Amino acid sequence: MNTAAFPPWPGTFGSNRRRQFRRTKAQASPEPEPILEQVTRAKHQAETEAILAALNMMRWNRKKAAALLKIDYKALLYKMKKLGIQAGSEREEMVNGNGESGAEAPAAG
Repeated sequence: MNTAAFPPWPGTFGSNRRRQFRRTKAQASPEPEPILEQVTRAKHQAETEAILAALNMMRWNRKKAAALLKIDYKALLYKMKKLGIQAGSEREEMVNGNGESGAEAPAAG
């Protein structure tokens, strides 16, 4: 029998299937983000949105915003720092109208 007439056989049927499975698994998309990280990210996003809504509703009065959220004032400050929420200098200029961040209004002169 002439063996040159038949193509080379790389292995058994089972090993071909395993090889094909490995190829498709390697080509699959990367692993999805772990569920705990998804939940943590969603929690941070929800907290940020709630805090910003309360601050905007109370015109950035943090004590009133904390009362609206039913949390302690210090807890609000901590969460704002942790989530990177801060009043910008533009907001302070809008509040005072004179560009100073002090609490007093300009004296009429």
